[in-house]
Amino acid sequence: MYLHTLSLTAENVLALLLNNLEKAYSIREIAQAVGQDYKIVFTTVHGLAKARLVDLKRVSNINQCKPYLAKENAALFGFISKRFAARRLSKTVWNALQDTIMSIKNPFYVFLVFGSYAKVTARASSDVDVLFIIADRNQEDEISAAVRKAATLNNLKISPVILTQDEFTKGLGEESIARETYKKHLIINGGEIFYTLIS
Repeated sequence: MYLHTLSLTAENVLALLLNNLEKAYSIREIAQAVGQDYKIVFTTVHGLAKARLVDLKRVSNINQCKPYLAKENAALFGFISKRFAARRLSKTVWNALQDTIMSIKNPFYVFLVFGSYAKVTARASSDVDVLFIIADRNQEDEISAAVRKAATLNNLKISPVILTQDEFTKGLGEESIARETYKKHLIINGGEIFYTLIS
């Protein structure tokens, strides 16, 4: 299934599942969360399962749905997740994060929001917690400077954590920032790299 054939309902279903990677949803829960008719969501989910974008399992007479995390889906999932983040975050926060991206020359990194902004519990005084996943430590100074600049320009408190890809994958097996971010996140940049890493 290619991007141009995805309906808005299909995109919303995938965005919900990708934003909550640890949770398996019933079709009824998905319908309620995306505000769509059950029959439409049922048909959509089965179409996504047939296209190998959703993993559908029968558990106690209930269809449980999770995203099908495979490398061939990484680019599509990254695109959908970034669009979801743009809708979820305030314009001020989104613009500050885009300013950060504009100041980083090397494009090969993952940039995620976690914490209260990802959980939609942020207050006006909340820091914007962000995680960068980088290939090696050579990018760290450039990223730190870009975050400081964007935070100052947009009058926001942005709290960055920078992990290498190895540190991130090792952290997934224990209670850590990597694990917290995996559970609930918004993708700002590098979605394809992120979904390739976790698939």
